[in-house]
Amino acid sequence: MRISGKILWGLIFLLGAAALIVGKLGFLQGVGFWSVIFSIILVGTMIDGVRKRSFGQILFSLAFLGIVNQKLLGIEDLVPWTILTAALLGTIGLNILFPQKGKKSIMNHIIISKKDGSWGKGNTLSESYSEVVNDGGGEAVSCEVVCGEGIKYIYSTRLQNVSAECTFGSLTLYLDGAKLMNGRAHINLEVTMGGIKLYIPKEWKVMLNRDGVLGGVEEYGENTGTEDNTLIVNAEVNLGGIEIYYV
Repeated sequence: MRISGKILWGLIFLLGAAALIVGKLGFLQGVGFWSVIFSIILVGTMIDGVRKRSFGQILFSLAFLGIVNQKLLGIEDLVPWTILTAALLGTIGLNILFPQKGKKSIMNHIIISKKDGSWGKGNTLSESYSEVVNDGGGEAVSCEVVCGEGIKYIYSTRLQNVSAECTFGSLTLYLDGAKLMNGRAHINLEVTMGGIKLYIPKEWKVMLNRDGVLGGVEEYGENTGTEDNTLIVNAEVNLGGIEIYYV
């Protein structure tokens, strides 16, 4: 049975409540309360990575779990850079050996998919990256950033759907040059320990649905949109943030 994000994080919060009670009863002697809370959240992030089959999310969750519990595990000499570098190299290696269906290797840390299945140009993890997407009026665009930084300019003339994932990195999306198909489109954002900046025409009406844990969505500027152009933003933010700018 597939566990939904809401069920997963609901269970994580229940575990946090249990940890609070157990700690007050004196059963966590020598272990800091906040270390337990952060560990529970990171375990949840790791399980979420398993659910999504994201090697980067799994390994970096384990790395940060080790950093939080370095004294307990006796690995002070390995944190932070050794364990983070190991997580990065492990992520690259696993994605090369076991590429996910429909995605390129993580060596191309920003992946652009058009509706016809063709791929845009990627770049290495160690470099920032920008891409102009002008697909002759394509309806769907998707991208992913893992442990990197990316900028995407979208110039679709009949945009209908945008999907973006950002894990341990930052992504900036410019939609001010795009046109919505039939005046309506969806954008699905997933952020885990990272951030996404979204630039949207102020003339578009934005309907925001948010979910996640320890994450936030901030809006800047004045939105004067009407029903003629409506963008539905579905945002799942875990230990990260999304900033929406109306331009």
